[in-house]
Amino acid sequence: MSKAKRLDRATLLDRNPIKAAISRNNILCHVRTVRIELHLQEVGTDATPCLAHLGWLLGLAAEVEHAALGITQRLRVVHGALRQVHAMCLSGYAWGLDTVSGMDHAITQAHEALMANPHYAAGFMPGVTDLAESIRSHTVRADQVMGAEIYQTQEEPQT
Repeated sequence: MSKAKRLDRATLLDRNPIKAAISRNNILCHVRTVRIELHLQEVGTDATPCLAHLGWLLGLAAEVEHAALGITQRLRVVHGALRQVHAMCLSGYAWGLDTVSGMDHAITQAHEALMANPHYAAGFMPGVTDLAESIRSHTVRADQVMGAEIYQTQEEPQT
């Protein structure tokens, strides 16, 4: 008889396929909502709800991608879009993009990152939920989203 190591409860829950399916469904719903809001924005108008949703989605995807794969091109795209959202918040919560194609591409990248690794998402929910709440309440701080310093913390993967 083999003496396989028993997995602890948290590990078993993280590997639960039902939990992953529910996470994927929640991600799909959120991506759909964000895409609709994104295409309804007009330059110079208050974009607080859209910025909050974008902050949550892009922040979660950046955290998941970084935890799962480290520094990748996808992380750079998603993080860059998150920094744009952060900048709009710091500039008064008004929509500041003439075109949404770059942000839409970042949403696609975020969606791919989250669908590839949904089991990582739960651990980052509190932080991204705090970011979204601070956007909704207009209390975003300059230090809430990391800058380029994240790229100095880890070697880039070999390709």
